[in-house]
Amino acid sequence: MHKRKVSAQTYPSYRFIHSGSINEDDPNDSKRSHQSRRVLMSAPLILLSLLSMRICSALFNNINDCDETFNYWEPSHFLLFGEGFQTWEYSPLYAIRSYSFLWIYMLPAKLFAMLSMEKIYIFYSIRLMLAFFSTITDLSLYLTLKRLFSPQSAIFYSVISAFSTGMFVSVTSFLPSSFAIFIICWSFNFWFRKFYASFIIIFAFGCILSWPFIAVIGIPMALSLLWDYKYRKKFVMVSSLSAILILIPTVAIDSYYYGKLVIASINIILYNVFSDHGPDLYGTEPLNFYLKNLFLNFNLVFPLITIAIPIYHKEERFIYPVYPLICMTASFTLANIEEIIVNFSSSHQILKFFKLITKIFLFIFVILSISRIIALYKGYHSSLKMYNEFFYQESHLKLSDSKENIAIVCLGKEWHRFPSNFFVPKGFEVQFVASEFRGQLPKHFESNVDFPTRIIPKRMNDLNQEEPSRYLNATLDCHYLIDSDYDNHQERDYPYSKDSTNWTKLKTLKFLDSQQTSIFYRSFYIPYLYESNFCLLASDVDVHLELGMQLLMKGQLNDALSHYHLAVESDSSNYLTYFKRSTVYQAMNRHKSALDDLNECLKLNENFLPARLQKATILYRQAVFDQALKEIEFILQMDPFNDDARLFHTNLDIMRNEENQAKQLIEWKRFSEAIPILDRLNQEHFLGYRFRELRALCYENIGDIINAINDLRAVTKMKSDDTDGYYKLSQLHYSLGEPDESLNAIRECLKLDPDHKECHKYYKKVKKLANFYKTGHEYASQHNYPTNKESHKAIKICSEAIELNPNDPNTLCDIADAYIDLEDYDQAYDYYKKAHQIDQTMTRPKDGYNKAERLKKQSQKRDYYKILGVSRNANKKDIMRAYRKAASKWHPDQFQGDEKAKAEKKFIDIAAAKEVLTDPEKRSKFDNGEDPLDHEQQNGNAFHSFFTNGFDPFGSGGNVRFTFRYAY
Repeated sequence: MHKRKVSAQTYPSYRFIHSGSINEDDPNDSKRSHQSRRVLMSAPLILLSLLSMRICSALFNNINDCDETFNYWEPSHFLLFGEGFQTWEYSPLYAIRSYSFLWIYMLPAKLFAMLSMEKIYIFYSIRLMLAFFSTITDLSLYLTLKRLFSPQSAIFYSVISAFSTGMFVSVTSFLPSSFAIFIICWSFNFWFRKFYASFIIIFAFGCILSWPFIAVIGIPMALSLLWDYKYRKKFVMVSSLSAILILIPTVAIDSYYYGKLVIASINIILYNVFSDHGPDLYGTEPLNFYLKNLFLNFNLVFPLITIAIPIYHKEERFIYPVYPLICMTASFTLANIEEIIVNFSSSHQILKFFKLITKIFLFIFVILSISRIIALYKGYHSSLKMYNEFFYQESHLKLSDSKENIAIVCLGKEWHRFPSNFFVPKGFEVQFVASEFRGQLPKHFESNVDFPTRIIPKRMNDLNQEEPSRYLNATLDCHYLIDSDYDNHQERDYPYSKDSTNWTKLKTLKFLDSQQTSIFYRSFYIPYLYESNFCLLASDVDVHLELGMQLLMKGQLNDALSHYHLAVESDSSNYLTYFKRSTVYQAMNRHKSALDDLNECLKLNENFLPARLQKATILYRQAVFDQALKEIEFILQMDPFNDDARLFHTNLDIMRNEENQAKQLIEWKRFSEAIPILDRLNQEHFLGYRFRELRALCYENIGDIINAINDLRAVTKMKSDDTDGYYKLSQLHYSLGEPDESLNAIRECLKLDPDHKECHKYYKKVKKLANFYKTGHEYASQHNYPTNKESHKAIKICSEAIELNPNDPNTLCDIADAYIDLEDYDQAYDYYKKAHQIDQTMTRPKDGYNKAERLKKQSQKRDYYKILGVSRNANKKDIMRAYRKAASKWHPDQFQGDEKAKAEKKFIDIAAAKEVLTDPEKRSKFDNGEDPLDHEQQNGNAFHSFFTNGFDPFGSGGNVRFTFRYAY
């Protein structure tokens, strides 16, 4: 058998793994080339595999180490938003972490923040950027391996790297050891291609800026360069220059933040290697831990690699940098085995069998890897998902950054699963409660000081000693609490989820109980036998707020308002309770109540910008521009880049200009031109009345009295004491020859102000006209019927009149009025409709059929006339006589047992009827279809009025006490 001669490369980097180039003239190489083409995957398929798995990692990867949260995401959140947790490593006293490293990630994040991107989207955007960069890195290494080694090794590397669990969990993590993966990949990429200057620069960049411990991997390569004379000088020059160019800005940035000269990469080496307690204080693990994790992360690939025994130190993240080397070593092993078979075997069946074994091997590897990834997601992703849902649930409030009266979210035994403040909405703050963890927890960066990063935090140590000052009282201080409900909780791991007295579960997600689940069931995806719950809990006040919000989203406004009332009563010092209740009032169009709540909210927290924006919105709708402008200017003073406030300010300027334009046109008596402008203003500011008054003035001056009346009616409803409006309304009705409507309007004016001189004087004039009109209408030709109390006779006479003049709307309305007396509301409605069709400008028909509809609905409820047995035309004397008779008949003292309960209900109805029908104002409301004692219409107790005025229907009935429940 011909044995191929493999030419050794001059440089030692290839000797231990080189597979050789393919020589098509060599028969064995030709055979190997043929076999290679059979297993090649296309570059697009490689790219698709890598990219899809990396994107999945960005979206679904857990935060697997609390060090990622508290040492990297949290200080980054502080750099972007001015708040976050600080660990002892960031204390200027120790300074073993680099702010320069954070800015590698936070420069694009800062751009996203300037574009007003939500915090949680910034988090996932950074992860997606890592995913794309990882894809580019792996693809570049794939092309290098394919070109310099063999297509098989390149493909094997891509498959192993794309689907291995280790790469899935590491490449999108925000850790120096994860960043080191990119450094190692590019370093070997440049090394293989003999780009030694690039290799030195990228390795120096990684050692100085991210993780100095990867120098262990680069030292052999550096020594080999120094050993070779022709590269020695270049190595020294490039290394020195790289160190200077990278070290100077890194030290400058870190020294700026720490307020003293700091070389973080040296500090971390001194602490972790040379200090008394650094090497073995945090997370020390034995050898079997590494072997177990390497198997879980690489399964079948793991036996193909040879890994040196690790030093006695650290968690899984410390072996992240060797993950790409594991992938390369495994791919070279598979490729070299195949090459050996190709070179030393002439049997086609053996080659075919090996290809099948390789495919099965990779297939099982991919299946086991995906199974492991799904197991991690299904088992532990609920913690991240809970914070996701909490953010989206609460962030609609768009709360401010104010530290006053913020909502506290507490963490107990699950503190290490906190994914960072990127998942916490504005207005919420994360704190800790005591748990079985007895080590040191981080604390918040100092606030309200210059250069918080330069302040040496109090009560912080580098010995991982517990600091009790970090803990709050869960019951007294926490609004929300995120916890798991393991059954086998230890001494300080209080089961808050089972304490229904103080806490209510708002959200529960399934979570793997690693204590109760064997390693077999939790290693790969198998339906779990032991599950616990990951819970979002809320205190009583927050329960009412949460339930109120849920009901508000469902449109159940009254129920939502009830919960907000309870929340305000439970904690009247919490500005959020008033703010949230104001949202319900706005949804119910109770804008005055909404403004009252917003004012209370701002009394408690004047810097709460969302409340000011809501207040400005209501004032804007009411066309109270000056006050709205004050609120907007306050917001812009606090937050000059607030887009909502800036847009609001622009709209205010436009509306004020249009208002001035309309007033100018009115001053110039160009009323028709002013009306379209006022139409737009009224549509935009539908809660205000100023523009309706101006439009009514315009309509009056162009002779459109009907529209002027409609606008003035709306104004009188909006203004509680508009005597001038009623006076003007009376004049307009008078000008149309509608004395009854004019008389009603002037009476409303006198109700508001009995001493109003103009209204009092005008009332006499209008009343005289109304009497004259009434008399004339009664005695007109064959028209002696409108006030005829004999309704049937009135209908007959009016019907005869209609035959003579079918298009007389007033006569049709008279017939309808008679049917109202007869309580035939359907007929009344028809006649009013006919009158309205004849003359649509008349208000009497429209008011009439509306009244008929109301009375028809009212007839299905209580009819006070029927209760007393009197007609609708009965006078007060007749009503009192009927009342005394009915009260005597149904007095409860005359009945016993079940009959007594019936009598009590009947007696109350009789008392209510007397109360309404003997009070002119209440009787007028009832005659117009409105029950003044109806609970739904009056928002109060149906009999509150006459009980509180001293009336007691059972006053003469002895010492009997009654309790009634009313249902309407």
